[in-house]
Amino acid sequence: DGGAQQAQRVLPGSLARLHGGFPVIVDTRFEAHEYPLHKAQNPPEGGFLDRYRTNSGAPNGTLSIGHNAYLLQAMNLFYLQTADSRYNAIARGIADYLLSLQDADGGIFGMAGVTWKSVESNLGALSGIHNLGKLQNIPSYVDRASQVRNFLVMECWNGTRFLRGENDPVIVTDVQGLGGMVLGPAYKNGAYWVEGY
Repeated sequence: DGGAQQAQRVLPGSLARLHGGFPVIVDTRFEAHEYPLHKAQNPPEGGFLDRYRTNSGAPNGTLSIGHNAYLLQAMNLFYLQTADSRYNAIARGIADYLLSLQDADGGIFGMAGVTWKSVESNLGALSGIHNLGKLQNIPSYVDRASQVRNFLVMECWNGTRFLRGENDPVIVTDVQGLGGMVLGPAYKNGAYWVEGY
């Protein structure tokens, strides 16, 4: 509808550069979704669960990295679009939660107490953490994001396609296109591999 189209727009220039040159559509009605950010009871680790009760904000979900990475990126985009810093401290808390799960090889474990590292979740974390560092001018986040990138390239790319995770050759298609968008054209072959699969 016209109202929804007016509330969304393609962001040009600097935002497109943050995402490897691809335009990004952002819903500028972010404030409508503030309830969970202000009312939800945050776990002490700094991240958000994947579900909260709508009537009370009480936690009712799992604390893991995937959805936190994308929430971090949404906060980055909100800040980039509006220059409104109200979510910046929350964004840093989410980034710190993600980085608290970073392994020595640079990859980020899916959640506390597991040994797996998902390519999809690490791509989201890389994007969110890197962009937070650039937007808020905090080089340490950019450096830590570089470690995530190195993990993805060295441990999860087999020269033709991305694995599902570290040492996990299960065939998945979603990370093939996402990997090329986040890491750049040198990794677009995964998307071509999907066509032949």
